[in-house]
Amino acid sequence: MAVFINVSIEESGQNTLVGAKIIPEIEEVIKACKTSETLERSVIERSFNLMSKLFRKQEAVIEVAKLKHTVFKTFLFMNRTYAGELQMNALRVLHPLCKSPGFREVFFEEHKFPEAILTTYIKEAKFLFNESMKPG
Repeated sequence: MAVFINVSIEESGQNTLVGAKIIPEIEEVIKACKTSETLERSVIERSFNLMSKLFRKQEAVIEVAKLKHTVFKTFLFMNRTYAGELQMNALRVLHPLCKSPGFREVFFEEHKFPEAILTTYIKEAKFLFNESMKPG
């Protein structure tokens, strides 16, 4: 995974990885791993880190937006229950996802997610902001 993350830093690496159709493979990794297992959680963290780097390519964002499981897990891992690297990497993925063209329609119409997921996301984002503003 570290090799993919390092390669994805450069635009040519991003192009290669997106062109090689790695995103569905990342989703399979996310599906297979459990956050309750320390090593598997690390793999999930790195998977989201990799996605956040690939999201410099708009086509990668659009592709992930259509992956219901990954979108759901991204919102799930934004929760303070997953505080630390996993939560931060999920946030790095969520931001471009939510800004992607047509995301609202995909979220509600294709994935059929309830509005409550967005409400929780907003609540968690406010919590993170308020925590970051506390001294020390």
